[in-house]
This record gives sequence, structure tokens and C-alpha cells, in this order.
Amino acid sequence: MRFHKPVMVDEVIRYLQPEKGDIMVDCTVGTAGHSYEIAKLILPQGRLIAIDQDEEVLA
Repeated sequence: MRFHKPVMVDEVIRYLQPEKGDIMVDCTVGTAGHSYEIAKLILPQGRLIAIDQDEEVLA
């Protein structure tokens, strides 16, 4: 598996506006580039549910 560098992370964060305590779902988590940044903003009070159809990208 190759590493995928996430693009437009800042734009995604601005659009979603995640805050501590939020519950968010990432249905295409892949290598978690965006989810990692979101998790830093919502945890530990919030929850991040991360899934992906492609088993090869999940650890």
C-alpha cells in the first residue's frame, strides 16, 4: 500500500467546523489523513466513526 497525502485538509476543516464533543463519520477513511486532523479537534469528548470499503487501506 502506498501512502496517500491528503489534499485540501484545511478547507475540509473549515467547511465541517468540527468541535470538541462532536460525533463525526468518515465513510472513506483510507489512510486517515483527514480523520486524523478531525480527531484532534473533537476528541476526547467526541467520537469519530471511521470505515472504508477497501480493506487494503485499513490497518
